Amino acid sequence: MNEPTANDSQAKQLQVFIQDSKTLDIDSFCNRHARAFLVHNGPLDQKPSEKLIRQTLTMGAFSGGKTFHPQKDFLVWQIKHSRERTDAHVYSVGREESNDVVIQDESLTLYHAFFKYLGNNQFTILDAASKNGTFLDDQQVSAWGQGEPLSVDSGARIRLGSVEFTFLLAAEFINLVNRLSA
Repeated sequence: MNEPTANDSQAKQLQVFIQDSKTLDIDSFCNRHARAFLVHNGPLDQKPSEKLIRQTLTMGAFSGGKTFHPQKDFLVWQIKHSRERTDAHVYSVGREESNDVVIQDESLTLYHAFFKYLGNNQFTILDAASKNGTFLDDQQVSAWGQGEPLSVDSGARIRLGSVEFTFLLAAEFINLVNRLSA
């Protein structure tokens, strides 16, 4: 597996993944990039259109009054470790640079939430007692020590603070990349 660079925890444009999505098998793609991804449309201060990714997958029209360039307009965060961790299956998310997934938006706390990989493409999410909360398909996620983590399915909407994402497993992410780059 490739060693992560300092920028692996930061957002990337969708176009970064095009070549690998066409040439690597799923296991190689996961080893190079991640098993799961958070996808957001546009700058962090822009709210994504409801179900934008699903509409895009079916080649629906983009409504927003501007030309839509999905390869550049989608921001992607890889859910993977930014450095060596003692718990290889827990991924931290927040504004602080020491998180595995760094999202520089003021509505997120320094340590906002955690994803946990259970194996067999199964992930859960738990809030880290954040100020503005974590939501999975409009259901508030329990804070650490105050409830059970929620199971996250590919295609789920996740809101961290005021920023909305679509959670995609690698296979669905590869399909999205391939359709948008066709």
